[in-house]
Amino acid sequence: MGTADGQSVNAATGQAGSTKMIKPFYYVNADPERLREVITNIFDNAVKYTESGSVTLGLTGNNEVVQISVRDTGPGIPAEDIPHLFQKFYRVDSSSTRTIGGTGLGLFICRKIVELYDGRIWVESELGKGSTFYVNLPRLTSEKAKQLQAIEAASGNTLAPLSSAGAP
Repeated sequence: MGTADGQSVNAATGQAGSTKMIKPFYYVNADPERLREVITNIFDNAVKYTESGSVTLGLTGNNEVVQISVRDTGPGIPAEDIPHLFQKFYRVDSSSTRTIGGTGLGLFICRKIVELYDGRIWVESELGKGSTFYVNLPRLTSEKAKQLQAIEAASGNTLAPLSSAGAP
């Protein structure tokens, strides 16, 4: 999380830090708390289902879209389950999902939040190799973001940029 002047902010505490932000900034018109809910849910799922290996967060984009990805080296998701993952109360039926628990609402809520901001969420997965969840959101130009920041500052809200090093 960062500020418009490029100063970093600790996402957990909200305290400003001394680390510099990496540009370019990616602006989206979305509630940061709802976006955090989506990323946290996907990340938490990846950690829960990845007993060994890694979970990687990614951020990239182009002039039209900002893409957030969560990649894991977990067991993967069966192809027949992928079309249903974002449906209400759907759970992959396996011994690991029964052990871990859950309601089957997390990814459904993620989909609803992403769609609220005209975005798209999907997963690509291969059994035995892991899964990658993608969230695409419409990107705002810097000019449009500055306009929205001015409006939101007048109302007491803030629009925070997303930042990444390896943007196309």
